[in-house]
Amino acid sequence: LYREPMTGTNIRALGFDMYSEPSRRKAMELARDTGSAAMTTKVQLVVENAAQSVASVIMYLPVYEHNTAPVTIDSRGAALKGFVFAPFRVNELIDATVGDRLTQAGLDLELFDSVASDQKTLLYDRDNQPHFTDTTFRPLFSGQQTLEIAGQTWTLALHTLPAFELTIDRTKSSLSLGGCALLSFLLFDFLYSVSTQHANVKDRASKLTQDLQKSEERFRHLAYHDSLTGLPNRALLHDHGMRALGRARRGRNHVAILFIDLDRFKTINDSLGHSVGDGLLKEVAQRISHAVRDFDTVARMGGDEFVVLLTDLNDPAAAGSVAQHILESLSKVAMIDDHSLHVTPSIGISLYPEDGSDFDELLRHADAAMYLAKENGRNGYQFFTGEINTLAHGRLNVETGLRRALENREFELHFQPQIALDGGAIIGAEVLLRWRHPQRGIIMPDEFIPVAEDTGLIIPIGEWVLRTACAQYGEWRRNGLPALRLAINLSARQLRQKNLPDVIREILATNAIAAADLELEITETSLMQNTVEVAAMLRELKSLGIKLSLDDFGTGYSSLSYLRRFPIDTLKIDRSFIRDISTDPSDAVLVRAIIELAH
Repeated sequence: LYREPMTGTNIRALGFDMYSEPSRRKAMELARDTGSAAMTTKVQLVVENAAQSVASVIMYLPVYEHNTAPVTIDSRGAALKGFVFAPFRVNELIDATVGDRLTQAGLDLELFDSVASDQKTLLYDRDNQPHFTDTTFRPLFSGQQTLEIAGQTWTLALHTLPAFELTIDRTKSSLSLGGCALLSFLLFDFLYSVSTQHANVKDRASKLTQDLQKSEERFRHLAYHDSLTGLPNRALLHDHGMRALGRARRGRNHVAILFIDLDRFKTINDSLGHSVGDGLLKEVAQRISHAVRDFDTVARMGGDEFVVLLTDLNDPAAAGSVAQHILESLSKVAMIDDHSLHVTPSIGISLYPEDGSDFDELLRHADAAMYLAKENGRNGYQFFTGEINTLAHGRLNVETGLRRALENREFELHFQPQIALDGGAIIGAEVLLRWRHPQRGIIMPDEFIPVAEDTGLIIPIGEWVLRTACAQYGEWRRNGLPALRLAINLSARQLRQKNLPDVIREILATNAIAAADLELEITETSLMQNTVEVAAMLRELKSLGIKLSLDDFGTGYSSLSYLRRFPIDTLKIDRSFIRDISTDPSDAVLVRAIIELAH
């Protein structure tokens, strides 16, 4: 991976395959197989802004998965991610090391990429003086040193030149010692410099490896996300869709695809320019994302088209509520570059398994439903299946009614007594929520609670139930009623509320109720959602002294691990088992077994 900025003359390196050149390939393979830095033999590198090339060497350092070299050669090859490399122009390296000291001393330095200087390639010769290998030249003093650096063997040769010899007396015995001392000093100096460069390269490689990982994450993000909005693109949407359909098949629930097209967006682009249009698209992307659940997928297909993937739906008509939320969210004016813009969407909805079993098929059906929404006047949504469309609009009416019911206090509580079979005494009361609709009369929870769960309205409704029931119980206690156990249902959404223990603690204190008198009922479905967080929340509620019961036991997943992992006080056997225990021996056996298990 060539990481230099592709500017100026560096652009010439774009597309160059280092692996195709034998010297580079050999060094890269050595680095890959050993897990250590490896050096090339002589290569010619172009000098920037000059029409010439210079003798150079390149040091490669391998980069593996998890930044660790595996044990075997085969595993290193499999784990290789790339290389960090450092080029050295040999003449600049040596000149920077020894400076003008050689010229001033009348000495010549030569560097060969070989064991023996008479066999391999000359890498460096200062001032093109007579070579150490020239048999016609007999220097007064000479010496050589073999260096092993990064898998490559170099021979460093130093000899005196005629200029040096004219200034000295050959008879002086101390001269030999001085020449050898100078040679040793220069060899040590050069070796120290190259070793330092080697260490610097390895240090730089470590930093570049971290940059490489960040770049890889960015490349992966760019490959699967829209560059303008940052939303998933078509490829990532397809991947999420296939996974969602797989889960839906196993869990026998529903998946919905919402195909969203902005009405008359082209007019905004043409009249105000693409900059304003892009700003509006980013604002639309944010609003759609905020209108859906955290684990749903919002993708941009291109242009002014978006797709929402809704997963794990128990009620297929719930997709209509989400579409309505998106319509409401986009109905507000958007301020883009001092322009007040109003944009409306047309939304088509398809459902799994009702409208198809293949993701691409579902996407086409959602697209077709979107065009039907445009034909019906725009700024609305349309299901691909007419029957679901009717159900969805009915659901929307329920949602609208729930919001009104909260404001108009249309909810009421019924208290169902819990009676001990041993003696017939009333020992508790279960709180039951009812909706007294102004036109329809009493509406039972199984009709409106699923809508409240999906829309989030269960949070304010649930808190109203807790406060109202505890206030009533507090009044009973002040009027002399003996202590009872007050059982109140808790929804899955309420269990995910971070401040739920604080809310309950405040309600108990306000009404002077003992925590032991309160029993919170949870369902098996709520236990399945994010079990780690749910377990932590239940332990915190338990620490307050509250009793916990598992409702409708036997009809859901009924995992025995729940009884071990969660601090449950009571199992409430589903009434479908209780109803026939006096006439159906099978039910009697099941109930007896559950009771024994609970004990």
